[in-house]
Amino acid sequence: MRNGKLFLGLFTILIAGLASTYAANITINGSNRVEFGQALYNVQACQTWIQVSFNTAGWDDVQKDFPITGINLDGLDPNQCAGSTISINVIGGPGGVGDSSLNLYNDSSNNTAVNVLNFAIDSNAQIVLLDSQGNPEYTSDGDGQPTSTPQMSDDNLSLRIDSETREITLSFIRHLAFMGFVNAVTLQTGSLPQQGR
Repeated sequence: MRNGKLFLGLFTILIAGLASTYAANITINGSNRVEFGQALYNVQACQTWIQVSFNTAGWDDVQKDFPITGINLDGLDPNQCAGSTISINVIGGPGGVGDSSLNLYNDSSNNTAVNVLNFAIDSNAQIVLLDSQGNPEYTSDGDGQPTSTPQMSDDNLSLRIDSETREITLSFIRHLAFMGFVNAVTLQTGSLPQQGR
């Protein structure tokens, strides 16, 4: 009986040792770099808490980092923010250390780097992209006259609102920033100038 208990004890130790060895040697993605999560920031605007996160593309071998291709906003209530502009600034520097505004994307109209993402929520609680002069962008009718329908993309950004979750995604056409540089995110609201709509 004593030999049976000894055998059972040794067998249990052997199995536990093998199991821990296998768990320690799992290879994910062929030993290439893997991003397991994205930075999440919670900010308050328009009397509500908003979660800000980033969309990224695959690993950039030249920059040795993940490029930021867009920003997601979850919890933004357009009714609470009607008539407001929203400005998002991503702060950081090399290695995520620093307090400089990161260039987010390249503006095609004047080929300059943009370091503040601006958009608006009009008086009808519609999310609207702003042009480089800060004017809301609406679609045009057949005669070239603006309508009250927000433009969902321009030469620099595209806007998507998930119909189920209401999460807002603003994607950059020509991205410039990388995740390894991010230190903080600021979100500011202001008043949208009155438009004849």
